[in-house]
Amino acid sequence: MLYYYPYASFDFLLGDDGLYFIEANAVSAGLYYTEMLARHVLMRRPNLKENLLGLTIMEDFIRLCSNYYSWLKGRRMRILGISVPDSWKSYLGIERVELKRTAEKMGFKAVFVRKKSSAIIGSTLVSFEEGSGVIPDLVVRRTFKFPVGIKQPVINPSEAGIVTGSKWRTYKAVKEVTKIIPELKQPETHLAKNFDELEEASLSIMNKGKEVVIKPSSEFGGRGVTVIRNPTDLKMLKNSINFTRPWIIQEKIRTYPIRFEDGKIYPFDIRAYALNGKMAGVQVRRSSSEGIIVTNISAGGHLAPLLLDGDEIGPVHIGRTEFRFPSRVIVVDGTGIMLDRHTSNLLREASMLISNEIERAVREKVSAKKIEGVHEKSSSHHYGDIVDQLQ
Repeated sequence: MLYYYPYASFDFLLGDDGLYFIEANAVSAGLYYTEMLARHVLMRRPNLKENLLGLTIMEDFIRLCSNYYSWLKGRRMRILGISVPDSWKSYLGIERVELKRTAEKMGFKAVFVRKKSSAIIGSTLVSFEEGSGVIPDLVVRRTFKFPVGIKQPVINPSEAGIVTGSKWRTYKAVKEVTKIIPELKQPETHLAKNFDELEEASLSIMNKGKEVVIKPSSEFGGRGVTVIRNPTDLKMLKNSINFTRPWIIQEKIRTYPIRFEDGKIYPFDIRAYALNGKMAGVQVRRSSSEGIIVTNISAGGHLAPLLLDGDEIGPVHIGRTEFRFPSRVIVVDGTGIMLDRHTSNLLREASMLISNEIERAVREKVSAKKIEGVHEKSSSHHYGDIVDQLQ
């Protein structure tokens, strides 16, 4: 059982020359939408059931929580806590509600845990969300800053962010995986702490005839992502970039050309979820426009089904739909993507090995003397603050 990184999600790019790893996430939403996507495909195209992954990912996740608790404590989990922000009635809140319902359907008591309606007594987290105090056996952490520093097991522990909270640390960890499976690629990647370093790395990539993507090392959700196409673009950025934190500079990967339902070719990525190292669900996120590379749903991206173990890579007609929530409508493209067996197996192997390598890297950082006193303070720091001390 993985202790620091039992619940993982990874973003990959399917380039025209192979599969690229892009980044890992420590606190990732999307389980519910992955299951909804799989069920949408099953309803429209039942003949594709054998190509689907994620039909039971919500139950699989609750089962992971139960097994994790039993592994640590030697007894059955009874009460599951699900952390929520103080204001959480958004489209992401639906997933937390469904996690609670799924846990209850499986015979567990489940409670929401909010900072303003809970207390840490000693080092025990007590939730007063339902009036009387409830002590969860295990807490699913779905917010960055809460809860940390409690004695109950947490999935994922905040220490996972020491690696996954930094795109640079993640890149270095996954570099070890590409030594084992050379078919898994990473974009050429550099870390810049000032504009001179950013300029040097960007020009080096552009001199090879490629465009450049820059992004903050410790941001998420597609925030701060910028494409540099030429030296003029680079000069225009000089006075607009804040170097209080490092930046990642990468070559822009040409996406495998898939024509979606409207006949257009959009940038897209693959989100893969792994539970204790085993890939348990997948989805495609495509951009809202041909000229935009950010695919995050929070930034207006669309979803599309990903199917596995086909004869070749290509589009598959499923049928368009929409997932409607109180504050958001998520568009599901009518065309999904089928991966061939070889790429499907590469994705499975990569998810397993990356999960284990990030686990190893976190253990190494936590135990290293140079960060003594840093991870102990993680309860009052954003991941980025911790990571900045470790760069």
